[in-house]
Amino acid sequence: MSIMYLLLGFILLNITAIIFVSHSLVGVIGTQSLGLLSLVKFLIFFALVYQKGITIFNEFISFNKSDFEIDIKDSIRVISIVLSALFTFYLNINMGMGPIVASAVVGLLGAIIISKYEVEVFCGSFVGMASNLIFISYGQLFLAAFISGLIFILVDNYFSGIGGKLGAIAFTGSILVGLFNRVEFLSGSIPDLNISTLLIIYSICGAVGTYVLSVRFNKGPVLSSAIVGLLAGIVLPLIYGDLGTQLALMAFCASFAGMSSKDILDNEFLVLISGIITALIFIFTTPYLGGLGGKLGMTAFVSVISLRGSLSLIDLTRKEEFRGNRRSYNLATERD
Repeated sequence: MSIMYLLLGFILLNITAIIFVSHSLVGVIGTQSLGLLSLVKFLIFFALVYQKGITIFNEFISFNKSDFEIDIKDSIRVISIVLSALFTFYLNINMGMGPIVASAVVGLLGAIIISKYEVEVFCGSFVGMASNLIFISYGQLFLAAFISGLIFILVDNYFSGIGGKLGAIAFTGSILVGLFNRVEFLSGSIPDLNISTLLIIYSICGAVGTYVLSVRFNKGPVLSSAIVGLLAGIVLPLIYGDLGTQLALMAFCASFAGMSSKDILDNEFLVLISGIITALIFIFTTPYLGGLGGKLGMTAFVSVISLRGSLSLIDLTRKEEFRGNRRSYNLATERD
């Protein structure tokens, strides 16, 4: 496979992530009732850009063309993504399950029945979460799923263990088709402080719950996220009514951050923080790019990368402080 195609998939995913989180900055501007959260969101953005720079550099220099030989297995993986997207969309729209339950059900079926391709099936299900106001035909959905499948193959060896990667792939394929078809994306309003507080609470629950099931109980990220999504999609609307659907979306969204591996987020406290960041990005991107499959996953993806960027900045600051203290100690020793 040409290195240019590898770079294309890699760059597409990164550019889409940057554009996506930039939209949340627009949501921050002028939001008076969420002033403190707005400040935090600015810090998150800069951490994201910093970590993206590190990631792009490290991944770019590690490109190995031999890792990307296309074979029959890759064709099956793309087909799995396409079929699961179509099936999820059918359950979502035609069967009236809604996007959360439909995606969770397909994820569960993938994890239980065809675990060899559970990741691909779950990725495709995110494409199928799209609104029928965005993709008005199965042909458009097919194209979005197919492009997502190609991107999946191109970036398969990169961003490993980062929660939300599958949704980010689905979002990238979906938005490309949406822009090509010049669709008008759905919009909403930024929630008030009371609703935002509930969103943060359920985001933490979704992220930590998924991580505990996946890492501590060895259920795996796909099955764990699907379980959390299914429970949230059924229970929260019963408790909160219409608001429950939004809270369920939040919990399912955060569950993708909880899919992160232990190498990326090595304890529940970091996962909790990722849940908070996910909620903030979710809140401030509510008015933008609605109705696209994979938006929840992209939200989780940029939140985990932002957290990793924050940790890298803190680590860098500590190293610089250590070097400064060491230089001061050496100077004092020399004077003595």
